[in-house]
Amino acid sequence: MVVIPFLTGYPGFFVVAPNLLGHAWRRGTDYRVSTLAEDLRPYFATDTPYDVIISHSLGGLVTLCLFPFLPKTKETTVILVDPPLELTAEQFQQGKNRFLKEIEDAKTADEHMSEHPAWSRGDSMLRALGVYMCDRTVVKGIFEVNIFSVEIGSITDKFIAALNSITSHMLSVAG
Repeated sequence: MVVIPFLTGYPGFFVVAPNLLGHAWRRGTDYRVSTLAEDLRPYFATDTPYDVIISHSLGGLVTLCLFPFLPKTKETTVILVDPPLELTAEQFQQGKNRFLKEIEDAKTADEHMSEHPAWSRGDSMLRALGVYMCDRTVVKGIFEVNIFSVEIGSITDKFIAALNSITSHMLSVAG
């Protein structure tokens, strides 16, 4: 779920915020990164130009698979936030355990606000709702079929190949 209220109310902005399969209430049976990307291909079927594409985490991997379908007629800025490109087996397992525990121990909006005083009430409610909408089976499925040494490795190879045909700038933020 993506909320972009500061853009959606202004003329001249066209915002698309799709939920991947397995996110929100969208369900499927195949959660490989390549399948998630194929599900989003219709967004690129009409050669619609996008000024900026922002992807987070798993969405970053999906975006890498979609690079070949970006319109060639216009430059697109692509921002990948925390894509899991280089995870060790231990990091992969830790991430899986963290997501599953967060679903098991879902917090209320009030608990999020208590832990994150800078968050607005709306942010806290959206976080609580987002976790509530997660299905443990889907999370397990996403981790089980995306064995990083195989699927992600081939995506990373595609990404490196795609870099040869695009202008790229890397920004590293410590945090």
